[in-house]
Amino acid sequence: MAKKIEHKTWQKALRITMIFATIIVVIYGIVAFFIDRIARKKMSHFSVERYVEQTPKFVFKTITFYKYIAYGKPDGTNTFLDKLDIYHISGSADLYIDMQYLTMDSSKTDYLNKELYLIYNSPTEIPIGVNVNIPADKCINVETIKPKVISKAEATEVATSVSEVTKDIGSFIGGVFGAN
Repeated sequence: MAKKIEHKTWQKALRITMIFATIIVVIYGIVAFFIDRIARKKMSHFSVERYVEQTPKFVFKTITFYKYIAYGKPDGTNTFLDKLDIYHISGSADLYIDMQYLTMDSSKTDYLNKELYLIYNSPTEIPIGVNVNIPADKCINVETIKPKVISKAEATEVATSVSEVTKDIGSFIGGVFGAN
């Protein structure tokens, strides 16, 4: 008799467990159904125009860079006395797509399957833009190279040696073309 009572208790516990498992599966299915309905409803109210107003530029990549840049500028009006500045520059560059040219193709968009087709009518062949940000404190002058001032005697000496060479070259060229 004890075995029959124990067997009946076990069967009763099994039935209760099966009922609870069935209830949990049904509730899960109902919740999933309502979540899917809500998502589809939101998708049908999606507006590309409103999204573009909120996000006019879609940044898809940010690059951090460190570079040395050489910059030469004339010192006064004498172009032979240029100086050269060497800068270490660090900053960032944002690569973006301008969203104002984005429109939705309503004939191919399928709201039920959550497929959105967009058309990008860019006036340029490359629709990517770049914003470069270099903070003022990240532009450091590493070195300034100033020209060496030469005396008039040194300038005359260089000019004399250059004139001797160019005189010989000029006479050779003149002789070759004159003979023809």
